[in-house]
Amino acid sequence: MVKESFPHLSAVFPATVSCAIDEFESLSKGTTMLLNGWKEISNHVQRGVRTVQRWEHLGLPVVRINNSVRSPVLARSEELDRWLLRHSSTNSQPQPLLLAKYAQARRAELRTRAEALIQRSAELIQVTKRLQARSLNP
Repeated sequence: MVKESFPHLSAVFPATVSCAIDEFESLSKGTTMLLNGWKEISNHVQRGVRTVQRWEHLGLPVVRINNSVRSPVLARSEELDRWLLRHSSTNSQPQPLLLAKYAQARRAELRTRAEALIQRSAELIQVTKRLQARSLNP
């Protein structure tokens, strides 16, 4: 449809115009969309928001705007579809067991960090007591 509208351009720049027209037609057909936020992404893959957020750690192709944990996310529907097809064709779609292993590893890491913080706070309390004792007994 678009190619017939610009025959004079196709004659002058056949490869460039053809490529641009094909890209325009694929975008105009709605084959790829820019999804903004977890809600749109989860609606596209027909899963819950929290599930899609967990899949980010398993390689779901999303882009964080500021590279921080709480920054907004963007994704292209075409990339999401490819990711889902790759996981469904290899029967490696994110499984509850894999998610459970990830959660277990995360809990172990957090437990280690919490123990280190508890030990550090105990050390700081002892230092504080010593400093208070020095200030009371000059």
